[in-house]
Amino acid sequence: MHEGHRERMRIRLEREAGNLEDHELLEILLFFATPRVNTNPLAHELLNAFGGLEGILTADIKELEKIKGIGDSTLSLLTCMSEFGRRTQSNRDNYPKLTNAESFHKFVRERFDGLEDEVVELYAVDRGSRVYFIKRLRSAEQTRAKLNPADVSRFLAYVRPYGLAISHNHPSAPAEPSIEDDRFTLDMLLICTFNGVRMFDHVIAGKGGVFSYFAEGKLQTLKDRAARISGVTVP
Repeated sequence: MHEGHRERMRIRLEREAGNLEDHELLEILLFFATPRVNTNPLAHELLNAFGGLEGILTADIKELEKIKGIGDSTLSLLTCMSEFGRRTQSNRDNYPKLTNAESFHKFVRERFDGLEDEVVELYAVDRGSRVYFIKRLRSAEQTRAKLNPADVSRFLAYVRPYGLAISHNHPSAPAEPSIEDDRFTLDMLLICTFNGVRMFDHVIAGKGGVFSYFAEGKLQTLKDRAARISGVTVP
C-alpha cells in the first residue's frame, strides 16, 4: 500500500509536476530523506509551521528541529535544498537585462571565456527583458553551431519564456558570423515563431569580442526571411 502510493506520486511528478499541490510536492521531496515512512503528515506540519514552501526552505535549522518528526536526514535534505535555492537566486540576481547591451555582451564573453569546445546557450527572457533561466547545450557539430530542434522546443515548452536570446562561441576564430551561423539563426527564429516566443538576439563570442545579430541589423533581415518562409508574422 505504502510503496504503491509512493510509486503513484512519482508518476504524477513525472507527468504533471505543475499540477501537484504544495503538500504533495513536499511529500515527494521527503521520500528521499525518510524511506518507508508516510511523509504526508510531516509535509502538512511543515507547511502549517512555516506558511509555505518558501518559508520552509528559508527556515533556520533550529526552527526546523522543533518540528515533530524531523530527523537528521530530513534536516540535511531541507538545508541542502535551501542552499540550492539561495545560490540559484544569487545567480539570477546577477543575470543581465538585454536592454543593457554592454552588460549583456560582457556577461556572454565571461561565460565562454576559456572554453575550447563550441557550445550554445539559450537565455530565457521575461517581459522586463531580463534573463532568468539559462541552458547550455553542446553543439551537434564541433565546427559550427547546431542544435536539435526538438531539444529547443522542449526547452521553450518547459520554461515558457516571453522571449529568447541565444549565444555561442567561436573558440579559436573571430566573432564574425559565418553562413552556417546565419542558417542556424534562421532555424532558431522559425522554432521560436512556431512556439510563440520572441527571439531577441543571437550573440557570438569570439577572438577579440562579440557579434550581435540585433545590434548589426542582421536579426531583422533574418526575421523578414523567416516570415516569408513561415507565412506568419515573426515577433
